[in-house]
Amino acid sequence: MKKQKTIIPLILLTIFLTACGSNEVNRISGDVTNLTQENKINDLNQSANSTNPAQETITNQPAHKGYAFSHKGETLAVDADFAPVLSSLGEPRSYFEAESCAFEGLDKIYTYSGFEVNTYPQPNGDFIAAIILKDDTVKTAEGITIGSSRREMESAYGAGSVNDSGQIVYHKDGMKLCFILSGDDVISIEYLSTMLEE
Repeated sequence: MKKQKTIIPLILLTIFLTACGSNEVNRISGDVTNLTQENKINDLNQSANSTNPAQETITNQPAHKGYAFSHKGETLAVDADFAPVLSSLGEPRSYFEAESCAFEGLDKIYTYSGFEVNTYPQPNGDFIAAIILKDDTVKTAEGITIGSSRREMESAYGAGSVNDSGQIVYHKDGMKLCFILSGDDVISIEYLSTMLEE
């Protein structure tokens, strides 16, 4: 039963990202090279350096809101523009895109060693919908990782609230940080946007 609770949030996020279907879906995995993927990543990187007024508005916003995740010296935050940090994260292990059900454009999933970044499209770029920690090689800014204890989690964040899926949820600045526990051990950590919940 606990394994089902662990899988449910991941299945729901996957359904959200792929439910509409698409005539054009690309998946890149392992060492397979795809010029279309490289062009899309290059286009996204170039958009970070553009002088588009809408882009300037985004870059003038605070560095992040809510709980944030750091990797390779970069801060990733929910609802922040992904373009400024994309190239510094390196080549993803895999990439997936599908037509968005909620927005005009493509929802995208970038899988890196230890974590995954899901984005949603906006007219001025791709913004972070979710950051999902996959193993104990990465940790939250507060030092919690897969395998941390409930005591360590509550010492870092407090008691939190429990949602219908059994996740322990911490809300901050319009986003949420969700944990799933098995016994007293953390087995899932997700930073999630609340944009579609409003």
